[in-house]
Amino acid sequence: MNCLIDLDGTLLDASGRLYGLFCEMIGDDASLSLRQYWDLKRAKQSHAVILKERFGYSDEEIRDFERRWLDRIEDEHWLERDTPFEGVGAHLETLAQNADLHLLTARQRPEMVRRQLEKMGWSSLFKSLLITGGKRSKDELLEGAALEPADWLIGDTGYDVKVGKKLGVRTAAVSNGFLSRESLAPYDPDVLLDKFTDFVPWAIDDRR
Repeated sequence: MNCLIDLDGTLLDASGRLYGLFCEMIGDDASLSLRQYWDLKRAKQSHAVILKERFGYSDEEIRDFERRWLDRIEDEHWLERDTPFEGVGAHLETLAQNADLHLLTARQRPEMVRRQLEKMGWSSLFKSLLITGGKRSKDELLEGAALEPADWLIGDTGYDVKVGKKLGVRTAAVSNGFLSRESLAPYDPDVLLDKFTDFVPWAIDDRR
């Protein structure tokens, strides 16, 4: 069994990185708390909407913000703010004994992904690293992959669920990442979980 596993928001809590860079870029770290910012993001509010409605940004200013954001969001300085969700490392070790794990991420910089995995001690747990590099979408990256209907894609966004369905594999969505349970439910994943450590595929199979 193959398990394709997303990184940010699924294995890693990236909220501190995103919020920190957001505050630095708008020069305002007081009017929007981390909780307020993250609640907006989890309710599917884009930066464009937040910047326009709460900070009065013009369309041109939003485009400039988004360009600078992509240039900086994977800098080592900000990546150091990422933290694994509780219990993720041990759970990956358990899963790796029963399935082939493949990291699937839309990160732009593969070298930083590898460095982060090494720091977490997770490198040896993955059979492959599937990184779009900012050049392809996840489904384009996996086009032609040898996957079976019994395989899984685990992620924290509606897009992850859509990719899994397009690939013909089962989908598990976790609701402690970038989207809330309410935001994820309309995408109709095979299972909707509170967190990655709740993903136990053999137990799910037993319930069916």
